[in-house]
Amino acid sequence: MSSSINLKLGPRKPAGGGGNADASAVEMERRIIVIRWLAILVSTLALPFLNLGAQSLLPLLGLIGLGAIYNLTLQILVLPRKPAWLTGGYISAIGDVLLVTGGVAVTGGLASPFFLAYFVVTVTSAVRFGGVAALTAVLTIALSYTAVVYYNNTINGTPLTLKDLTDLAMRTGFVAITGIFVGFVGDRARRAERALQEELDRAHASLSEVTVELNRDLEFEQTCQLTADKGRFLLNADAFLMQVQMPPLIGQDESTPPASMLYVDWSPELKAQHAGVDLSTARLALTPATGEQVIVLTDPNLLLPNEHKPLPAGLWFRVPVFHGARAIADMIVGFMGREQPLRETEQELMLTFAERAGIAMRNAHALDQAQKLSVTDSVTGLPNHRYFHTRFDEEMEKTKDTGGSITVMMIDLDRFKVYNDSFGHGAGDVALKAAARTISSTMRREDTVTRYGGEEFVAILPGVDIQTAPLRAQEICDTLSKVFMYNPKTIFAPLTASVGWATYPVDARNRDELLNRADLAMYMAKKRGRNCICGACELESVAALDSVLSEVVAQLASADTVGPGMVATLEKRLGQIANSSHLEELAEGMLSPNSESTLEALNALAASIDAKDPYTSGHSQSVAKLAEDLGDMLQLSGAHKNQLRLAAILHDVGKIGVVDKVLLKEGKLDEDEKLIMRMHPILGARILQPIKAFRQILNVVLHHHEWYDGSGYPDGLAGQNIPLHARIVSVCDAYHAMTSTRPYRQRRTPDFALAQLEAGKGTQFDPIIVDYFIQMMRKRQAENPGALEADMHDDHPAAPAVEAAS
Repeated sequence: MSSSINLKLGPRKPAGGGGNADASAVEMERRIIVIRWLAILVSTLALPFLNLGAQSLLPLLGLIGLGAIYNLTLQILVLPRKPAWLTGGYISAIGDVLLVTGGVAVTGGLASPFFLAYFVVTVTSAVRFGGVAALTAVLTIALSYTAVVYYNNTINGTPLTLKDLTDLAMRTGFVAITGIFVGFVGDRARRAERALQEELDRAHASLSEVTVELNRDLEFEQTCQLTADKGRFLLNADAFLMQVQMPPLIGQDESTPPASMLYVDWSPELKAQHAGVDLSTARLALTPATGEQVIVLTDPNLLLPNEHKPLPAGLWFRVPVFHGARAIADMIVGFMGREQPLRETEQELMLTFAERAGIAMRNAHALDQAQKLSVTDSVTGLPNHRYFHTRFDEEMEKTKDTGGSITVMMIDLDRFKVYNDSFGHGAGDVALKAAARTISSTMRREDTVTRYGGEEFVAILPGVDIQTAPLRAQEICDTLSKVFMYNPKTIFAPLTASVGWATYPVDARNRDELLNRADLAMYMAKKRGRNCICGACELESVAALDSVLSEVVAQLASADTVGPGMVATLEKRLGQIANSSHLEELAEGMLSPNSESTLEALNALAASIDAKDPYTSGHSQSVAKLAEDLGDMLQLSGAHKNQLRLAAILHDVGKIGVVDKVLLKEGKLDEDEKLIMRMHPILGARILQPIKAFRQILNVVLHHHEWYDGSGYPDGLAGQNIPLHARIVSVCDAYHAMTSTRPYRQRRTPDFALAQLEAGKGTQFDPIIVDYFIQMMRKRQAENPGALEADMHDDHPAAPAVEAAS
């Protein structure tokens, strides 16, 4: 089995065939040049102590100078160019030998003390370039040294004796043996160094490949399993176990530590032995790690629970995985049958892999956090509105493909606003969490419950048909009603909810209609008294939908603040009702403006708008009464008078979309604020547009601020292009505004108001309408002299100057 780390993921680099020496050879040559300079310096300093005559001294000085020139040439001219022959070393080895031979020749030949320099040259050649270069140096030494000895003896006339020949042979033999031995050892060292360097290069390449794979956009669990797989392969181990314990994800209970997960990768042999054994939930008995280190494990079986199969004998190591100062995992690496300990490079590889694996796992965990956060409600931990729509679309497609049923339930906590206002938002959040847990406890594995917004939840129930849906809805209601919330004011409050549901394909033909019908059913459940259920199948009558409308409007009328969000909400709710699949069947009778419950709700909405501004209390009703009386003067039909009355009631409904700081400002409106206020006719038309029966009064709401000369807003209509009812409401609205106390002025007298209307004929107002209005008011004054004064509103004291826009 495995006895060492054998890195084989990274491809081996081919041998270089270029014309330049490698970096190691160049660096070695630099060191040798330094050694030559030292040798030249030592030789020069030693000359006075050699007792040489002038005949020997001068040639020796010449040789030293020649060596200096030779070394300087290599240093300045040759080395910077990095020629390929530097790696071979033959030329420089021969050059060094010849320099030493020259020194031997001028200092006595066989008896020369410079002979020892041959050993230096041979050893450096062997170390630098290997056995072949050392052999070349030895052969050059043998030939040159023998030639010098013969030459010196011939010059001196002294024949070579047997002793001289023996000395010559012994000296050259020692040099040869030294060179060959050092060359052989150097070759092995270089091969080992090259092998180690190649191994390290492959290790870095493999580690880089693994790092890239680990840092792909993978889920956290995939990253952990990939770490185990690649870790075993990278280290050529037989077993790789990794126990991971990360911080909890969003939505998990942070009070309890998350369960550890064990990721395992075996060699084929061990995989066969452990077939069918699930170690994923096993927990290794590990003591906390104190730092990054490779820890030898004497018996890895002590880490596993008793019921698991024993691990094979061999060398086992533990490597903690850190991210920052926190241990997030532990790697257990096993080598079967291995006896020799890990090399230092192997330990460094393990630690580097552990470091990079920790970064990859932390990144994957952060990605999981971000993805979960994007679809998770931070208060309840449930999936959020965004996730609901994605999951709902998926389940609808499955249902359509299989031809089955699917039910959607809208669950709205009863009187949650009152609970929040009474006990605070902190207590409200606790209640929301309790509601989320309780609703989730009633769900099956295949069901999905999400927080839809505010105190509203929505559940997707695949496979639940119209017979089963009411049972599931009632279960939710009953389970919630058993939960009592203990709040900071020591009052036990029960959690109750109104549940509406709709089932596909019985109650709706598509996903949007299914949601709308479930939402309307929920409102019907609230109208019934709350803490009850209602199905979309019960929304078959005009009375039912009329009742829902009154509930919607009543809720909006009771809101604390107004603004654009209120327009969007009212527009959405009315649109849902208008888009009911039964609307066409019920035709014009649907949500009739003459419906008693509708009128009550709309009156309440108009009154709530007036109530936002204490200086316009009862304004809508007063304008409606004036408009209805003027309709009599103009001899309008009964149907037209009804439309006129409803239009006058709702003429300022768009103010529900004007923010409080503009609507209730105590002071003059600036130009930007005037533009905001002048948007209220458009907002009012948007609110009424979804209901077909209200479209007859929509133009009145939209155009009651148009001027007869075309200088009004929002469309600049003029003359008879302004709807008749809008011209009537414009006159009545202006008269009532002038005879009411406003924050920026005291009330005006009826005579003053009528005079202003007279002055505005043909510019702001329709002259005929003004004439009839003045006639009506004079007639009322003649019949009852105090009537006009009685109609004046002085319920509010004067306030600082404010410009009102009605």
